[in-house]
Amino acid sequence: MASPSPPSPAPSRTSRRRDRRAEVRKALNQVLVQRLIRTDQLVDRSGPGAAVLKRLAAIAAPTRSELERAFLEALRHSPIPEPVTDHPIGRYVADFHWPAHGLVVETDGWHTHGGPIAFVDDRIRDAELAIRDIVVIRVAEEQVASDLAATIDRLRRWFAGPGARRAGDATAPPRTGPRTTKGPGSRGPSGESRLPYGGYATSRSF
Repeated sequence: MASPSPPSPAPSRTSRRRDRRAEVRKALNQVLVQRLIRTDQLVDRSGPGAAVLKRLAAIAAPTRSELERAFLEALRHSPIPEPVTDHPIGRYVADFHWPAHGLVVETDGWHTHGGPIAFVDDRIRDAELAIRDIVVIRVAEEQVASDLAATIDRLRRWFAGPGARRAGDATAPPRTGPRTTKGPGSRGPSGESRLPYGGYATSRSF
């Protein structure tokens, strides 16, 4: 008869503290990405745990701002119109928003959008924006780091095609006669789902 396996050693106090700190950092990244709190508000806190929050605030989600700056710089060297940055839409704040075209671009770093909570939150966010007839295009950190030219070119082609049509629909005068529309399941010229009122309910990732 085989002898029972020895019990696993209990985690040390140091490892438990390290695990708790990792959980706090993950939660902190989430609230910073969702802009529920600002870094300066964390630094100004006092009381139990304030020292830990101050240290984490200095390193929490640093790639996100760098990612946004690099993407915005590339946009400014392209024919794409300049977006509104950090733009509130309902209870969300869009990284880059083109209101006339009904487009939002979100730049996603893996360390802030790669977890299961962020995965679900991003899809809820995309659905809420789709209800407002806003197209969401997500750009990953790796695309900005190693495929930026191609990413900007795909976005340029969106503005030349669906984007131009959406902007034209937004500025066109009201129709006086009856309007013929396709069914809700029909497709536009570029393959996007066309809504009965002429919008495009799509969420894409380049």
